[in-house]
Amino acid sequence: MYYYAYIDSTGIATGTYGLPSAVDLANYIYIGQDDDPSVIGKRWNACQQTFEEVVCSTDEVVSIKGQKGDKGDKGDRGPRGEVGPEGPRGPAGKDFDGNLPGGTLRVNGKQAVYDSGTSTVFGANNQDTMITGKTIYSRVAIAVPSDKRFRDNIEPANEVDAVEFAKNLPIYEYSYKGSQKRKIGVMAQDLISSEFGKHFVEHDYLQDKYAVNFSELIFPLYLAYQQLEKRVRKLEQYIS
Repeated sequence: MYYYAYIDSTGIATGTYGLPSAVDLANYIYIGQDDDPSVIGKRWNACQQTFEEVVCSTDEVVSIKGQKGDKGDKGDRGPRGEVGPEGPRGPAGKDFDGNLPGGTLRVNGKQAVYDSGTSTVFGANNQDTMITGKTIYSRVAIAVPSDKRFRDNIEPANEVDAVEFAKNLPIYEYSYKGSQKRKIGVMAQDLISSEFGKHFVEHDYLQDKYAVNFSELIFPLYLAYQQLEKRVRKLEQYIS
Protein backbone atom coordinates (compact mmCIF):
# COMPACT_ATOMS: atom_id res chain seq x y z
CA MET A 1 0.00 0.00 0.00
CA TYR A 2 1.26 3.48 -0.91
CA TYR A 3 0.31 6.30 1.45
CA TYR A 4 0.00 9.94 0.44
CA ALA A 5 -0.74 13.16 2.30
CA TYR A 6 -3.07 15.63 0.66
CA ILE A 7 -1.81 19.25 0.71
CA ASP A 8 -4.35 22.06 0.50
CA SER A 9 -3.85 25.50 -1.08
CA THR A 10 -2.11 26.80 2.08
CA GLY A 11 0.43 23.97 2.08
CA ILE A 12 -1.14 22.17 5.05
CA ALA A 13 -1.65 18.39 5.06
CA THR A 14 -5.36 17.80 5.67
CA GLY A 15 -5.42 13.99 5.48
CA THR A 16 -3.66 10.79 4.48
CA TYR A 17 -4.83 8.25 1.90
CA GLY A 18 -3.70 4.74 1.05
CA LEU A 19 -3.53 3.76 -2.63
CA PRO A 20 -2.80 0.32 -4.12
CA SER A 21 -0.16 1.70 -6.47
CA ALA A 22 2.17 4.66 -6.81
CA VAL A 23 0.66 7.79 -8.40
CA ASP A 24 1.90 11.20 -9.44
CA LEU A 25 -0.86 13.65 -8.61
CA ALA A 26 -0.80 17.34 -7.79
CA ASN A 27 -1.19 18.12 -4.06
CA TYR A 28 -0.45 14.49 -3.04
CA ILE A 29 2.89 13.89 -1.23
CA TYR A 30 4.20 10.34 -0.87
CA ILE A 31 4.87 9.53 2.81
CA GLY A 32 5.75 5.81 2.57
CA GLN A 33 4.21 2.36 2.65
CA ASP A 34 2.99 2.90 6.22
CA ASP A 35 0.36 5.41 7.17
CA ASP A 36 1.59 8.39 9.18
CA PRO A 37 -1.35 10.46 10.50
CA SER A 38 1.08 12.68 12.43
CA VAL A 39 1.66 14.75 9.27
CA ILE A 40 -1.92 15.99 9.32
CA GLY A 41 -1.97 19.66 10.26
CA LYS A 42 1.69 20.19 9.33
CA ARG A 43 2.98 22.38 6.53
CA TRP A 44 4.81 20.78 3.61
CA ASN A 45 8.25 22.34 2.99
CA ALA A 46 8.91 21.62 -0.67
CA CYS A 47 12.53 22.81 -0.43
CA GLN A 48 13.38 20.59 2.54
CA GLN A 49 10.99 17.84 1.43
CA THR A 50 9.70 17.55 4.98
CA PHE A 51 6.62 18.32 7.02
CA GLU A 52 7.02 21.12 9.56
CA GLU A 53 4.95 22.18 12.53
CA VAL A 54 2.80 25.22 11.83
CA VAL A 55 3.73 28.25 13.89
CA CYS A 56 1.16 31.05 13.85
CA SER A 57 2.11 34.61 14.65
CA THR A 58 -0.22 37.49 15.38
CA ASP A 59 0.17 38.57 11.75
CA GLU A 60 -0.57 35.13 10.29
CA VAL A 61 -3.67 32.99 10.50
CA VAL A 62 -3.52 29.49 9.10
CA SER A 63 -6.77 27.70 8.33
CA ILE A 64 -6.56 23.93 8.72
CA LYS A 65 -9.40 22.02 7.12
CA GLY A 66 -10.51 19.08 9.22
CA GLN A 67 -12.52 16.04 8.25
CA LYS A 68 -16.19 16.46 7.46
CA GLY A 69 -18.34 16.15 10.57
CA ASP A 70 -21.67 14.38 11.04
CA LYS A 71 -24.83 15.96 9.70
CA GLY A 72 -26.49 18.17 12.29
CA ASP A 73 -30.13 18.05 13.44
CA LYS A 74 -32.76 19.77 11.35
CA GLY A 75 -33.32 23.30 12.51
CA ASP A 76 -36.64 24.83 13.53
CA ARG A 77 -38.92 26.14 10.83
CA GLY A 78 -38.37 29.81 10.20
CA PRO A 79 -41.14 32.44 10.37
CA ARG A 80 -43.48 32.85 7.42
CA GLY A 81 -42.17 35.36 4.93
CA GLU A 82 -44.04 38.45 3.85
CA VAL A 83 -46.44 38.29 0.94
CA GLY A 84 -44.61 39.07 -2.27
CA PRO A 85 -45.61 41.87 -4.62
CA GLU A 86 -48.51 41.31 -6.98
CA GLY A 87 -47.40 39.86 -10.28
CA PRO A 88 -48.09 41.45 -13.64
CA ARG A 89 -51.56 41.11 -15.08
CA GLY A 90 -51.84 38.25 -17.51
CA PRO A 91 -53.21 38.53 -21.02
CA ALA A 92 -56.97 38.59 -21.43
CA GLY A 93 -58.51 35.18 -22.04
CA LYS A 94 -60.62 34.34 -25.03
CA ASP A 95 -64.39 34.66 -24.80
CA PHE A 96 -66.15 31.30 -24.45
CA ASP A 97 -67.85 30.59 -27.77
CA GLY A 98 -69.94 27.71 -26.47
CA ASN A 99 -67.69 25.01 -27.90
CA LEU A 100 -65.80 22.58 -25.64
CA PRO A 101 -62.24 21.94 -26.92
CA GLY A 102 -61.76 18.21 -26.77
CA GLY A 103 -65.29 17.89 -25.39
CA THR A 104 -64.23 18.99 -21.88
CA LEU A 105 -64.77 22.19 -19.91
CA ARG A 106 -62.54 22.51 -16.83
CA VAL A 107 -62.89 24.82 -13.83
CA ASN A 108 -59.81 25.25 -11.61
CA GLY A 109 -58.22 22.30 -13.40
CA LYS A 110 -61.15 19.93 -12.69
CA GLN A 111 -63.59 18.55 -15.23
CA ALA A 112 -66.88 20.45 -14.98
CA VAL A 113 -68.62 19.41 -18.22
CA TYR A 114 -67.83 16.61 -20.64
CA ASP A 115 -69.64 16.09 -23.95
CA SER A 116 -68.99 12.76 -25.65
CA GLY A 117 -71.14 13.68 -28.63
CA THR A 118 -73.97 11.39 -27.54
CA SER A 119 -74.32 12.39 -23.88
CA THR A 120 -73.28 15.20 -21.53
CA VAL A 121 -71.73 14.66 -18.10
CA PHE A 122 -71.72 17.37 -15.42
CA GLY A 123 -68.92 16.83 -12.91
CA ALA A 124 -66.59 13.82 -12.85
CA ASN A 125 -66.52 10.36 -11.25
CA ASN A 126 -63.83 11.48 -8.79
CA GLN A 127 -66.05 14.25 -7.39
CA ASP A 128 -68.85 14.04 -4.83
CA THR A 129 -71.68 14.56 -7.33
CA MET A 130 -71.99 13.77 -11.03
CA ILE A 131 -74.96 14.12 -13.39
CA THR A 132 -74.99 12.03 -16.53
CA GLY A 133 -78.03 11.50 -18.71
CA LYS A 134 -81.03 10.88 -16.42
CA THR A 135 -78.95 9.76 -13.43
CA ILE A 136 -77.45 11.69 -10.51
CA TYR A 137 -74.53 9.96 -8.77
CA SER A 138 -73.63 11.28 -5.34
CA ARG A 139 -71.25 10.03 -2.65
CA VAL A 140 -72.82 12.42 -0.15
CA ALA A 141 -76.42 13.00 0.92
CA ILE A 142 -78.29 15.40 -1.35
CA ALA A 143 -79.62 18.05 1.01
CA VAL A 144 -82.85 19.98 0.40
CA PRO A 145 -83.29 23.33 2.22
CA SER A 146 -85.55 22.76 5.25
CA ASP A 147 -84.87 25.64 7.63
CA LYS A 148 -87.97 26.66 9.63
CA ARG A 149 -86.75 30.25 9.81
CA PHE A 150 -87.34 30.71 6.08
CA ARG A 151 -90.91 29.36 6.03
CA ASP A 152 -94.30 30.98 6.58
CA ASN A 153 -97.85 29.72 7.18
CA ILE A 154 -96.65 26.59 8.99
CA GLU A 155 -99.44 24.26 10.12
CA PRO A 156 -99.86 20.49 10.68
CA ALA A 157 -100.73 18.49 7.58
CA ASN A 158 -104.17 16.86 7.41
CA GLU A 159 -103.72 13.27 8.52
CA VAL A 160 -107.04 12.12 7.08
CA ASP A 161 -106.21 13.54 3.66
CA ALA A 162 -102.80 11.88 3.82
CA VAL A 163 -104.35 8.47 4.52
CA GLU A 164 -106.89 8.85 1.70
CA PHE A 165 -104.15 10.04 -0.65
CA ALA A 166 -101.88 7.10 0.15
CA LYS A 167 -104.78 4.61 -0.03
CA ASN A 168 -105.95 5.78 -3.45
CA LEU A 169 -102.57 6.54 -5.07
CA PRO A 170 -102.16 4.14 -8.04
CA ILE A 171 -98.80 2.37 -8.28
CA TYR A 172 -97.75 1.13 -11.71
CA GLU A 173 -95.16 -1.15 -13.24
CA TYR A 174 -93.83 0.34 -16.48
CA SER A 175 -90.82 0.93 -18.75
CA TYR A 176 -89.63 4.10 -20.45
CA LYS A 177 -90.07 4.38 -24.18
CA GLY A 178 -87.05 2.89 -25.94
CA SER A 179 -86.06 0.82 -22.88
CA GLN A 180 -86.98 -2.71 -21.78
CA LYS A 181 -86.05 -2.18 -18.13
CA ARG A 182 -89.11 -2.46 -15.88
CA LYS A 183 -89.74 0.07 -13.12
CA ILE A 184 -92.33 0.72 -10.42
CA GLY A 185 -93.68 4.18 -9.64
CA VAL A 186 -96.46 6.73 -9.94
CA MET A 187 -97.78 8.88 -12.77
CA ALA A 188 -97.70 12.64 -12.51
CA GLN A 189 -101.16 12.90 -14.09
CA ASP A 190 -102.65 10.87 -11.20
CA LEU A 191 -101.15 13.28 -8.71
CA ILE A 192 -102.46 16.31 -10.60
CA SER A 193 -106.00 14.99 -10.35
CA SER A 194 -105.65 14.90 -6.55
CA GLU A 195 -106.00 18.10 -4.54
CA PHE A 196 -103.46 16.71 -2.10
CA GLY A 197 -101.09 15.28 -4.71
CA LYS A 198 -100.84 18.19 -7.12
CA HIS A 199 -98.39 19.90 -4.78
CA PHE A 200 -95.75 17.30 -5.67
CA VAL A 201 -95.81 17.80 -9.44
CA GLU A 202 -93.56 20.16 -11.40
CA HIS A 203 -94.60 21.24 -14.92
CA ASP A 204 -92.07 22.19 -17.59
CA TYR A 205 -94.19 24.50 -19.74
CA LEU A 206 -91.56 24.85 -22.48
CA GLN A 207 -91.43 21.11 -23.14
CA ASP A 208 -94.89 20.36 -21.71
CA LYS A 209 -93.51 17.64 -19.44
CA TYR A 210 -94.43 16.71 -15.87
CA ALA A 211 -92.02 15.63 -13.12
CA VAL A 212 -92.67 14.33 -9.60
CA ASN A 213 -90.87 15.78 -6.57
CA PHE A 214 -90.22 12.51 -4.75
CA SER A 215 -88.24 14.23 -1.97
CA GLU A 216 -91.53 15.80 -0.79
CA LEU A 217 -93.90 13.01 -1.87
CA ILE A 218 -92.47 10.72 0.82
CA PHE A 219 -93.79 12.91 3.66
CA PRO A 220 -97.56 12.47 3.13
CA LEU A 221 -96.92 8.74 2.80
CA TYR A 222 -95.02 8.80 6.08
CA LEU A 223 -97.84 10.85 7.66
CA ALA A 224 -100.34 8.24 6.48
CA TYR A 225 -98.21 5.51 8.04
CA GLN A 226 -98.21 7.38 11.37
CA GLN A 227 -102.00 7.75 11.29
CA LEU A 228 -102.55 4.08 10.42
CA GLU A 229 -100.12 3.06 13.16
CA LYS A 230 -102.24 4.97 15.68
CA ARG A 231 -105.39 3.22 14.43
CA VAL A 232 -103.75 -0.20 14.74
CA ARG A 233 -102.72 0.50 18.32
CA LYS A 234 -106.24 1.60 19.23
CA LEU A 235 -107.65 -1.60 17.72
CA GLU A 236 -105.11 -3.72 19.60
CA GLN A 237 -106.06 -1.99 22.87
CA TYR A 238 -109.76 -2.51 22.16
CA ILE A 239 -109.29 -6.23 21.40
CA SER A 240 -107.14 -6.80 24.48
